[in-house]
Amino acid sequence: MLGEVKCDIGIWQEAFQNMKRLLFLLVCNLSRKERERAKLTKEVDAVSSVVRPFRNHKVEFDPLRITEKPPLSRVGGNGVKRKR
Repeated sequence: MLGEVKCDIGIWQEAFQNMKRLLFLLVCNLSRKERERAKLTKEVDAVSSVVRPFRNHKVEFDPLRITEKPPLSRVGGNGVKRKR
């Protein structure tokens, strides 16, 4: 009976150590993710402060209009007719 209790204690101690290791790894991963989130938040804040002045800025744009008829003959850019 005493041997079984010692065996059970050993199993529980090993499980406890494994859980401590797992918890340590999770805490390290969490702190890494928090640093990454803080960095991304800082970058987003920087970008939004640049974009903000242009948010309500209206740009006037007139589409291009073709004012000349394109040439009907097959003439290249240098005035020489191209072969078909």
